[in-house]
Amino acid sequence: MSMLADYFGCDLHWLETGEGEPFPKLQTEEPLSEFQARRAEKCKEVELDSLAKMRFKLQRAPVYFEDFFDFIFEMYGDDQEAVEKFLSKLYESHANYRIWLNEKKQTDRGAVDKFSATKSVNGED
Repeated sequence: MSMLADYFGCDLHWLETGEGEPFPKLQTEEPLSEFQARRAEKCKEVELDSLAKMRFKLQRAPVYFEDFFDFIFEMYGDDQEAVEKFLSKLYESHANYRIWLNEKKQTDRGAVDKFSATKSVNGED
């Protein structure tokens, strides 16, 4: 956790507990322009969202999903076709899951398209 706090410049106590201010107040010599201030705020929001997801995955996801994964393994084991069938039923029966998955695929596809449009196969611009 301390490595995440150092990397993102956030407060370790906040990262561990969710309490307090996520980012310490920074002292700058020159005031930011309106554009720089808006951009900094937007970056801060994106980083907060990213950190909140990481915190959830690190602290809570194992607790919440351990039973779910145990159920899938006990029911289907290594039978990938059966797991795919289960996920397909989940997709069909849960509208919010369908919406989330479709949005995620579009976002992922957009990121891949953006990357492939700016990079060649050998990594040259």
